[in-house]
Amino acid sequence: MALVARTGRKKMMNKLLSYFPGGIPPEKKTGRRKYFFKYQTSIVVFLLFLMVSSLIYQICTGVYGLLLNNRRLKKERLVLQEKKRLIEDLEAKIKEEDLNQLLKLEAEEFRNIHLGE
Repeated sequence: MALVARTGRKKMMNKLLSYFPGGIPPEKKTGRRKYFFKYQTSIVVFLLFLMVSSLIYQICTGVYGLLLNNRRLKKERLVLQEKKRLIEDLEAKIKEEDLNQLLKLEAEEFRNIHLGE
């Protein structure tokens, strides 16, 4: 009990002396804020800043990925169109060759029929 009374008196004396020039400075607060990067901030503000910055980073990387995928998609569409055009050209050539073969066969049959008479 005596110890508590002595510490109480010391605190009171410190407060009284702090009002006078050259006196003892007041005691530091126990619940003070932490310092990050030379600025006085609380942990909640720092965590909020980290969350917002990570959200911005995720949005930026998502938009960048979307742009890259759209560019690739356009290139692949052009390649597919070229392949379709080539397939159509080949199909047209095959049909043309089939017609030419049919005409040759008909011409041979016509000759055989006329020569056989």
